[in-house]
Amino acid sequence: MIVSRSALVTILLVASLSACVRVPELDQATTDIRNIDYPALQPLPRTANTQPLPQEEEDAVQQEVAARVAALNQRASRLRNSANSQEP
Repeated sequence: MIVSRSALVTILLVASLSACVRVPELDQATTDIRNIDYPALQPLPRTANTQPLPQEEEDAVQQEVAARVAALNQRASRLRNSANSQEP
């Protein structure tokens, strides 16, 4: 179905003019909404955020990596000492 150019222009013109219509009920609703006494916003408690802060997460990861490095160094030291003690 092909719509003629004049029909398309007419449809667009009617649609654009209908957007300019004043509707008193909507104007009153807008005024009412602006005058509503909204409650004050309260900050969320810290427990609502289950994700750790990036700095806290970074510190925990660094501590974990440091502990793993220390454990691996101890293991390497034990392996070196056991290899040295087994040599004839």
